[in-house]
Amino acid sequence: MPIERLIGETQDEERRGQLELILEAREWAANNGLDVGGSYASLADTAGRATAHVVTAAYSDRLEPFEWNYPIVGRIPYRGYFERESADAFAAELAADGLDTYVVEASGYSTLGWFDDPFPTGVLERDRVGIVSFLFHELLHQTVYIPGSIAFNETLASAVSGRLTEEFFSERRDDEALELLDERARRWLAQARLCDELAERLTAHFEASGDGAGGKEILRSAIPELRELKLVGPADGDSPGAELNNAWFLAVWRYRRGARGLVDYLASFDSVAAALEDLKVRVEGTEDPYAALADRPPPS
Repeated sequence: MPIERLIGETQDEERRGQLELILEAREWAANNGLDVGGSYASLADTAGRATAHVVTAAYSDRLEPFEWNYPIVGRIPYRGYFERESADAFAAELAADGLDTYVVEASGYSTLGWFDDPFPTGVLERDRVGIVSFLFHELLHQTVYIPGSIAFNETLASAVSGRLTEEFFSERRDDEALELLDERARRWLAQARLCDELAERLTAHFEASGDGAGGKEILRSAIPELRELKLVGPADGDSPGAELNNAWFLAVWRYRRGARGLVDYLASFDSVAAALEDLKVRVEGTEDPYAALADRPPPS
């Protein structure tokens, strides 16, 4: 249902404020470098259920995702299902073939501008910083998308979302929101640093031995740090059903891989719009967008 219509119909002041925030942030995004199109002008009722369930699979003896190839979007290291039972059944098939698997709920998705994506009502359970961050993250996907480079796309979306969310609330002089955002941004960068370090350790281990059990032990040894940074919950990794494996790690790392470099890259431009225009030129035709940015540092 169109958000503008819902604003006029709802008697819930809190919900009205959230809906008005979505439209305000959406219009602001359109004026600050993001391709909005017709997305997130309507609401989809997802309350009480996940928007999708994502299955990630990886090889147990090396830090490499199991990928599927699709037209337009290229290689994808996961598959999505609307029903949890279907996702679990598919994960069980992959596990039977010897792959590490991990299933997680997704709060939203982007069709990359091919359709007018609705805003999921489940996201309205977040605070205003979370609502705006989600919107900017998803809009980045339909603004810039590098086929076959999911970790780059997701980490870039998180970095851009962080920068734009800060600018949005700065213009609104919302100090409380900025304080929340700063705390989350610092934690995200700390998470990214830990994940990058773990990736190096895991890669070195697998190159030396190819021992899957040893890889899981590396992840288990990092549980205290992972918990401190809220990457795992109190029980994760402590029971057979909550085992940390390569699929789990890659699913977490794909939103944080090389985050510091992308944040610094964006910071070297006066605006996100200018950064994205530069980025599109640099990564065109490349198989490794991270290397493309590293090899061609932005002008001073």
